[in-house]
Amino acid sequence: MIENLYQIANDDSLLRPYQTNSKLDIYQAWKSSKSVLFQMPTGTGKTRLFVSIIKDIRKISVAKKIIPQPRILVLAHRTELIEQISDTLQSKYHITCGIIKSG
Repeated sequence: MIENLYQIANDDSLLRPYQTNSKLDIYQAWKSSKSVLFQMPTGTGKTRLFVSIIKDIRKISVAKKIIPQPRILVLAHRTELIEQISDTLQSKYHITCGIIKSG
């Protein structure tokens, strides 16, 4: 599946070139490791990058019939981050999502 992700990594016109390069770096790292930590400074588009990765995983999963409706869990420690992620998923990438939180 990683090879397929690598092939469609450049399909996202919403990413800046450095974000696309970062996504390629992540996919390359996944070839040799199941667990990858990628760090980016404040304001460089972390949310946009990982939502684009979610889009790629969903696209390949459906196209290759790996998982018909893949589900991905995103965790964050602040309500503002969850709302930002939800907004990006739905408005920019048209991916339906739900929010589970305490209170």
